[in-house]
Amino acid sequence: MNGIGGGLARNSASYRVRLAGALLDAGEVDEACAEMSAVLGACGGISSPPLLGKIREFQRAAAGVDSTAARDGGIN
Repeated sequence: MNGIGGGLARNSASYRVRLAGALLDAGEVDEACAEMSAVLGACGGISSPPLLGKIREFQRAAAGVDSTAARDGGIN
């Protein structure tokens, strides 16, 4: 997310984390993990405590899913 202001990058990451959570809730584990991995790759220096909390929440939820994507997707 280079070239985007900090607030816009944070908002974009927040929406994408929400999307990943919705995908996980819908049982679309591979897509959810791919989205979260993309967020983490694009926003390497996330420092927003609320956003970090959402990421940790996703990681906990994904850890409870028996899936190769959840285990190997770089999110746990």
